[in-house]
Amino acid sequence: MDFTVWWREDGRHGQRNATLTVDGDTIVCTAKDGAVDMSRVLMIGKKRIGAYGQQWPALQYADGEGRPVNAYFGDRRLLGWKGMLGGNDAIGGALRAARPDAPQAPIGGMPLAGAVPPPGAGAPPPSPDAPASPDAPPPPGP
Repeated sequence: MDFTVWWREDGRHGQRNATLTVDGDTIVCTAKDGAVDMSRVLMIGKKRIGAYGQQWPALQYADGEGRPVNAYFGDRRLLGWKGMLGGNDAIGGALRAARPDAPQAPIGGMPLAGAVPPPGAGAPPPSPDAPASPDAPPPPGP
């Protein structure tokens, strides 16, 4: 199934006119600058985009090097109004049907691709007055 879409990605300015093809479990987006295979799906969700708050289907996929990339699709038929009239839901349904096992994105939208903090990141530093853990070596004596 082919969809005429506007295609956005995190970290890229603006949007591109493209054709999103969903065929079985294969997902390919084709624009002037070439085709991108998005079949290695990591997560499916929605993101609110535009002045009218349309919910665009969102797809997080692994690129050729295994890095996560977020892509968003808006139905561009009828100058974009088709998205509000069910077109975006049809795109999201086709993506979900192609990859029913893909995790659902959290409520509120897609997380930034690759934004998973390393273990312990964001944890406050230990207080100097905090008691030592039982596994810590004893402090040096006088």
